[in-house]
Amino acid sequence: MGSDSQEKNPLNRARFDEILRDEVASLPPDALKIYEGYAIGVVEQPCDRGEQYGVESVFVVARAGSRLLLFDDAEDEFGIGVPGDDGVLREWNLYGELVFAIRNLRADTPPGL
Repeated sequence: MGSDSQEKNPLNRARFDEILRDEVASLPPDALKIYEGYAIGVVEQPCDRGEQYGVESVFVVARAGSRLLLFDDAEDEFGIGVPGDDGVLREWNLYGELVFAIRNLRADTPPGL
């Protein structure tokens, strides 16, 4: 049989930029304002998916305090997570589209903190 369905090539930056551009373009004005207030550009963040996969990377696009808005390419969803003291994400919540993750980013944290 062909390739194992569990094997997945990591999402490349060019394809992620396309996904992000489309998601940002579809944001309603209130969510766009939140996004613009917390956006940090696109950075790679180490994440630990467990023993089977080890440490990989996700793309992070916004930050509110210690909360990171990320794209999980294994699930093709945006999410929110807080890295551990060592800087590695180990747990995050998925929200699907960018708009829903943005609305869960703040947790009453003002921009810049």
